[in-house]
Amino acid sequence: MSLNNYQLNPEAVQNLFNDYIYIIPEKSSDLIIKKQSDLPSAPAIPKISQEPIEVKKEENKPLKDIKKDDSFNLKELKKELSSTKIFKRAIIIINEEDATNELKTFLFKILQAVKLSESDIHLHIHPNGSTVDLNGVLKDYSSSKVLSFGTHISPEYKTELNKETIYTKETKLFQTFSLKELISDTEKKKILWGNLQIIFPAK
Repeated sequence: MSLNNYQLNPEAVQNLFNDYIYIIPEKSSDLIIKKQSDLPSAPAIPKISQEPIEVKKEENKPLKDIKKDDSFNLKELKKELSSTKIFKRAIIIINEEDATNELKTFLFKILQAVKLSESDIHLHIHPNGSTVDLNGVLKDYSSSKVLSFGTHISPEYKTELNKETIYTKETKLFQTFSLKELISDTEKKKILWGNLQIIFPAK
């Protein structure tokens, strides 16, 4: 009996051999199993150099000794941060005795009449009886107008009451009555109002 007679009965064919038999369909007759020597060889793995790698150690530099002169100076830092002057439309100088809530409210009403808000100005409150140092007042601020209400201005500036004078090329100075005088004197209010319209002309 030929082997072909057992092709349809795998179990019968298996009984003739000790090992397992796998039946390959006829259509797979073209399948060619190559020898291991015919298979492509695996790509070569490059050899890793065994030379030791030199690791450079950084030198540990000692920290700079902190001297008392190098210590953090908050005052100097504030000075550097405020080196750029802040621009204001006007600098207002009043005496310390005029810095009451009532008189400051009166002052802001005067300024509002010429369209100056509180954020448009820098209000400098000066000690009573002392002479105003304009250079010190304008150290951190720049403005084309300085209004002094009843304060003592140094004679070198040649200021006259209720007359605008030149302080620097960029800044003019105007000296008028104190707030305490103005709040109770209608005539002085009229004089001030006439000058303010010239100093701050309506646009």
